[in-house]
Amino acid sequence: MGVLYRDTKSKRRLQMSAQRAVVFLSDGTIAELSNFKSEDIRGIYLEGDVSASDGDYTVRGPRIYYDVQNDRAMVVDAVFWTYDQRMKMPLYVRAKALRQESNRQFVAEQATVANTRFARPHLSIGAQSVTIDRYTRSDGSTGNNVDAHDMTLRAGSVPFFYFPRWDGDPDRFPLRDFEYGGGSRTGQVWKSSWDVYTLLGMERPEGLDSAFLLDYYNVRGWAIGTDTSWKTDRMRGGVFAYLMFNDTGTDLTPGSRKIEVDGETRSLLLADNRWQLNELWSLTTELSYASDPRLISALFPDLAEEYREFTTRARLERTDANSQLALEAKADLNDFIANYYLLESRGYSVDKLPELSYVRTLDDLTANISPGAITLNSEYRAGQLAFNFHDPAARELGFRNQRLSQAAFGIDPTESIADALRAQGLSEDTISRFDTRQELSAVLDAGPVRINPFLVGRATAYDTDFEEFSPEESDSARLWGAAGVRLSTTLQHVNNSIDSAFFDLHRVRHIIEPGVTLWHAGTTVDRIDLPVYDEAVESIAEGSIVRVGIDQTWQTKRGGPGRWTNVDVLKLRTEYVWASGDADRDSPIGRYFDDRPELSSVGEFIDAEMLWQVSGPVGLTGRVIYDVEETHQPAYSAVGLLVDHGYGLRSSVGQRFVNALDSTIVFYNLQYDVTDKYRVTFATNYDTALDDFERINATLTRSYPNLTVGLAFSFNNINDETSFGFILSPRGLGGGLGIRSGRGSSDRGASFGG
Repeated sequence: MGVLYRDTKSKRRLQMSAQRAVVFLSDGTIAELSNFKSEDIRGIYLEGDVSASDGDYTVRGPRIYYDVQNDRAMVVDAVFWTYDQRMKMPLYVRAKALRQESNRQFVAEQATVANTRFARPHLSIGAQSVTIDRYTRSDGSTGNNVDAHDMTLRAGSVPFFYFPRWDGDPDRFPLRDFEYGGGSRTGQVWKSSWDVYTLLGMERPEGLDSAFLLDYYNVRGWAIGTDTSWKTDRMRGGVFAYLMFNDTGTDLTPGSRKIEVDGETRSLLLADNRWQLNELWSLTTELSYASDPRLISALFPDLAEEYREFTTRARLERTDANSQLALEAKADLNDFIANYYLLESRGYSVDKLPELSYVRTLDDLTANISPGAITLNSEYRAGQLAFNFHDPAARELGFRNQRLSQAAFGIDPTESIADALRAQGLSEDTISRFDTRQELSAVLDAGPVRINPFLVGRATAYDTDFEEFSPEESDSARLWGAAGVRLSTTLQHVNNSIDSAFFDLHRVRHIIEPGVTLWHAGTTVDRIDLPVYDEAVESIAEGSIVRVGIDQTWQTKRGGPGRWTNVDVLKLRTEYVWASGDADRDSPIGRYFDDRPELSSVGEFIDAEMLWQVSGPVGLTGRVIYDVEETHQPAYSAVGLLVDHGYGLRSSVGQRFVNALDSTIVFYNLQYDVTDKYRVTFATNYDTALDDFERINATLTRSYPNLTVGLAFSFNNINDETSFGFILSPRGLGGGLGIRSGRGSSDRGASFGG
């Protein structure tokens, strides 16, 4: 049977169903039973498969008594259900006894809270008592505030974590992430991440997110930090800070060496912010500081490998449709370089103290005569610059072996990169520089051929002649000029007769785009006689370059009747580049940039690149750069195959070769959704020169209605680091719970800076 109760004052509706029901009325005569109003109902008792719902909350139980006049209810062996729109997740509460104190408050005794309707959830929160209050959030949505006492996190029926009390919105559960790890890099570590505003009992401001990091290393000791980010209509940025109080652990260095740490206090601070002042003006600021040269490589290797340059700077710029004015001040707070790519290349960073730049693009000089026929691109920059060398010796980074130190930096273990740079005549003294670049280009058409002649002039002046770096060069100013022409056209042919079910080809369009570039540049000062403060200013090519290339695209239709789509089946780019003998070669791998030939890595080489969409689930790609000038061998090559096998199985295999390093790496990746619950991933790199694997990674995960569990394995043969792990990731929380071996702080700050 069913009972529908509607309050005429609040317009609230309550629908109840049960096998049996008793309605209690106010005092009156038996004759009045045939005609009573809702106001006369004192209470309703329901028994047998009872369900009651007001549209927001649903309660089920064997027996329910509802006090209509006081808007209260009592349920035994109850199941309470609601849905959080913001979290996109249901909330289930099972309790020995459930009382509805008002239409916005429920109190449960001996309760279990989960996000699944199963009677025995895989992951749940148990509590001696739970009070749920409905409230309206600042954005207008409805939230649920939960006040729970004597909480236990449970895996099935087994409790594994205790918390005395928590009061707040489940959307703002304070513990975001918890995991246990251990390995050769950091030792055993317990890591946790907590929501700052929930801990402080404060409402989180819109666009601002902050986490408090609390970690304990069994060997290194305690560490705290914060990972904070903000985003508004005109501003976005973040801060990542980490402090280790008394580190007595062991650092695993890039040279695969272990160095003991003797009770040091270590810290890292990264911050950035971009403020769009108005439609034209913006201000970008960054701050980077590390307490010692091994901190980032030892505890945050992902940042050392992938993060942009660690620096402290402020850049004010005005940008419109075709111009940009910028004032930038940039310096390093440390006397060492933390980025691997800088350490392995030039070994220094550049301070700007400050630098003013102004850039204009595509100024149309013939707008009133022939729009777009002749355009001018202009650049101006002036400022004070200084090198910031890497001072620590190679052995301080773990390169204590002569062979490893020479291979990595070209120096002995007792020497520093700064010593080597000073021996070359470079100095950290501040210098002044003025530079301007002017490019005049035209667009002419001769039938189907597009002709693009261009002239480039550059003038650069310094307040020094760099006598120690280039004793034979006494000029303190450089004049550089270039002239060139680009010729291009487009040809196409359509073949309607091609129809192959095997290759999935149905009508083919062949597009051919040949192009030729002739370029010559001269300079008053050779680039090898100038210290490189900016690659695009000092390290520019001279001499002659000829580039001949053809870009080809084969298009077809795929999909079938009613769902035909155009697909680029095969794309092939080939180019031959030749450079004269007076063009200084600065890399064993040639690279050509057609928009600015002076930035190219010059030489004589052939560059070919191919992308073949064999079918919908199969793709093949490859590239080879062949050195014609010196080795007469491929300087670089890569090939890859991506296959979607169907039934949830996807894999890729490929190879990369770098001749200068005599390095050939074969890689393989696999992802297999065994069922809708089980997923297996596997990835490995194999070095053919070493005849050994570089890395092996594998995971097995199992998805449950309210969590994902899994096993993980990782082996890094480069630094002899092995890890095993158990992953536990609840759904509906911002973070996860995990037990992982071989991982420490390396994932801290991994998402900072985008």
